[in-house]
Amino acid sequence: MPELPEVETIANNLAPLVQAKIITNVWTSGLKMRSHLSEFDKQALPGKRVHNVTRLGKYLVIELCDEYLLIHFGMSGRLIFAQSTLEMRRTINSLNHIHLCLDFNDFFILYQDPRRFGSVRTVSKAGPKTTGQLSTFLGIGLEPLSEKFGTKELFYITRGISRQIKIFLMDGKKIAGVGNIYATEALFRAGVRPTLPCLKLSIAKCSQLVSCLKSVLLKAISKGGSSLRDFYGLSGERGSFIDEHLIYGKKENCVICKADLRRMNIGQRTTTFCPRCQR
Repeated sequence: MPELPEVETIANNLAPLVQAKIITNVWTSGLKMRSHLSEFDKQALPGKRVHNVTRLGKYLVIELCDEYLLIHFGMSGRLIFAQSTLEMRRTINSLNHIHLCLDFNDFFILYQDPRRFGSVRTVSKAGPKTTGQLSTFLGIGLEPLSEKFGTKELFYITRGISRQIKIFLMDGKKIAGVGNIYATEALFRAGVRPTLPCLKLSIAKCSQLVSCLKSVLLKAISKGGSSLRDFYGLSGERGSFIDEHLIYGKKENCVICKADLRRMNIGQRTTTFCPRCQR
């Protein structure tokens, strides 16, 4: 968390605010995260103009003239918009765990991360010159919302693989950006048991799973993602797709067949499934 829909929501909301704007100053907390900006980065970023904002997997990509500023939100990261110096100072003083502040002269973008599993770093365009090359550089798998991800592609990449399908879906080097929430929801809607070995997926099941995964992700994006404990939009708005979860986090009976739901750990994540609907 945040997963693909949450990061896509952030990118969509951030882009119109920062596109063509110049970073005028950078502040960091200096506390250790999974990765953080170096002193060189802090000195080099001011004066650079934002060309584009997009998403790759679970990465937020802020494209500058000669490099990419990458933010991975880990388990608890979020961005906060402050429209004045006073609001920025109040936010930093009132909230703990602010680790980055990007100053755009007339507004600020803050990065908050209580658990500090996120990362903020730069990648020079001297290597990957396009976002497609950047995706390869970062080892990101197939984008599930792209035309390159379809029934035949899923069937092909799962052949000979004995891993459980849910673990496969959450592997960002195979399929980009799908985490526990949306893997759980897509598998339920497709009628696929999360423990099913990949190699046992039929072409028909692949078709159902691809369709359900794309549908769930697109619907979640349209609802601003799922706000659980840590995720909120730039201005603190709640992602309302949580209200449309059919199985993730549920403890009552299956909404379809009324059977008792089962829970187990898969890939170090709690997984809920219906033993009757998912086979």
